[in-house]
Amino acid sequence: MQAYSLDLRERVVAAYENGVETILEVAERFEVSDSFIKKLLRRKRTTGDIAPIGHRGGQPKRLSEKHRKWLLKTVLAEPDITLGELQERLLGEKNLSVSVPTLCRELRALNLRRKKSRWSLVSATNESERGTGEDSRRSRTSGSDF
Repeated sequence: MQAYSLDLRERVVAAYENGVETILEVAERFEVSDSFIKKLLRRKRTTGDIAPIGHRGGQPKRLSEKHRKWLLKTVLAEPDITLGELQERLLGEKNLSVSVPTLCRELRALNLRRKKSRWSLVSATNESERGTGEDSRRSRTSGSDF
């Protein structure tokens, strides 16, 4: 969800500080929630600023570049290794506990894809051209004329 613009925030605060309308009336007029206005007014009182706060970054990555290189080397050496086995080996060898979904995301970021029971590198061109094989191109160009 996108943050409300600074312009809208300024208009909402000005409308309330005018003293003519209540918070509920201002909320209805500008189609925002009354809790948004209350929070906005509280923030203006405490910090003096009403600008939207940017994204705070989220949780830092668990695997460093060194761990990613180890992961790539391990999977290429043993292409039939499972995510569970990778998780156990990472805990045993590197003393790092990560979830299976984290490992899966990291392997996809390293361009490794699961093919039946093996991991293999996928070229960037193959991945971006998904669904554009010869058959699909031929069927689009050789349609019957009406």
